Amino acid sequence: MLKATTFPGVAIFVVGIAQSAAAQVPVDLARLHAERAAMVVRLPAGEVRAVSPDTRSLTVPPGAYVIAKTADLPTKIASSTEQGPGFQLPITLATVGSSGAQITLGVIVRTGNGLMPRTASSYEGRIFVGLINTLDPLTAIKLPGPVQVTLAGPVDSIMPDQPLFETTNTFLPITVVARNPKDPVQLSVSTGVAISETIVPVSVVNASVSVVNSVSSIAGFGFETTDVTVQARGMPAFEGMPVTLFLQGGSGSFEPSSQLKLDASGRATAKLRSSGLSSTVVVAATLSTGATTQAEPIEYTWPTLWLAFAIGGGIIGCVVRQLSGTRRAWLGALTLSVTLGLLAAALYVLGVSTVASLPAGTGGQLVLAVVAALSAIGGVSVLPVPKSA
Repeated sequence: MLKATTFPGVAIFVVGIAQSAAAQVPVDLARLHAERAAMVVRLPAGEVRAVSPDTRSLTVPPGAYVIAKTADLPTKIASSTEQGPGFQLPITLATVGSSGAQITLGVIVRTGNGLMPRTASSYEGRIFVGLINTLDPLTAIKLPGPVQVTLAGPVDSIMPDQPLFETTNTFLPITVVARNPKDPVQLSVSTGVAISETIVPVSVVNASVSVVNSVSSIAGFGFETTDVTVQARGMPAFEGMPVTLFLQGGSGSFEPSSQLKLDASGRATAKLRSSGLSSTVVVAATLSTGATTQAEPIEYTWPTLWLAFAIGGGIIGCVVRQLSGTRRAWLGALTLSVTLGLLAAALYVLGVSTVASLPAGTGGQLVLAVVAALSAIGGVSVLPVPKSA
């Protein structure tokens, strides 16, 4: 005898344990009749047989699925950070695994962030279809036979439109593309039998993204950085959504990375470090949904001020060292001090400071001059060069 229980919006029935590969699997239908559930049996060869309302129990071969529908509408389920909110179809599939253990399956469709603009008239989105073992939602179990879920609707394409599930507790990504869709898009989802067909609404979202540089120009050759801010709007859920930064018309690097994730407000920030010289470097950003934008051009200029402050710091360090210690030939001392100042300045902009109390990246040209001056005063010993054993 099989025990019956409940799952949100669905009657769950338990399939008895098969004693051998040739044995029939007993199914108790009493609970399903009490809830007036529509039921069919899908045999391993694909044949579908209706179950009479008067039937209280039946036996089916291994690999067959008993499919029951107890409601007309799907049940909303909680949002997932990665896959968004979704719906559970009001159907249940029951079968027995190779070990003889009961497997009771629910079908879940997570609609992500809906369909978002890809071009002026085309919208695209990713949804996720899952087959969940309601009695053991954490363990992936191989099914005795594959379950095919079919998706259709008033859209241009669904890829794939017939995902095949061979194990439990698996979600598969589905890409939906539509031209000028109506909100919401009504997707039909089924497991291949008429009673399982359910309409799942997918939102159409006019999402947008912007990217802004904090300044219009920075010193080239890696001497300076600028803050880059990405802001997404018009989406029901932002947090954790990937965003990619890239450059057009020039080169450079993003810190900490060009691959970012939006926070709960739809924002992400990074620093752009220059490379070489360019009059029109464009920072662009692309969301995982396909929405793309670009910032106003930024210019990489000659690092004249930075070099002037570095050289000036070296000269000041030379003067201080000459006046406070043993004097050397001024030309040699000046050459060495300026060289040390420039080296210290280069290390500073690359993230290495020769002055412990002034960590790299904590200031602008004036701090750079101080680092150059102190390095010139300290001499070669302040440079981060490994010492021989």
